[in-house]
Amino acid sequence: MNNVKYWLQEWLDLFPEEAEFNGYKIKSKAKDCLNKMLKFLKDHPNYDKSIIFAATKNYVEEKRAVNWEFMKQATYFISKVGQPSLLESYCEKVLAGEKPKELNLPAYNPIDDFI
Repeated sequence: MNNVKYWLQEWLDLFPEEAEFNGYKIKSKAKDCLNKMLKFLKDHPNYDKSIIFAATKNYVEEKRAVNWEFMKQATYFISKVGQPSLLESYCEKVLAGEKPKELNLPAYNPIDDFI
């Protein structure tokens, strides 16, 4: 748990710089996430760095497929008052062996913009 400060920025880098939803950047600052991540790890000792990274990658890829729609900022992905932790639910999916959902969206074709 003490080494969180060494890998937290690497974890935040999983959240794309360009991603926005409703005018808010999805990526958060490390200083805003550190205490939340430390508390998360204290409350969930069965999740390690590899599980957290796998869970976060799954979440980011799901949201990338829908153009970041309804994506939480990194700080709120860890925890948000009054809501269950999305990070926890994605970690549970990783532990259960659940693979990320493949969304069968049609490939983007720029010509469709003119039809």
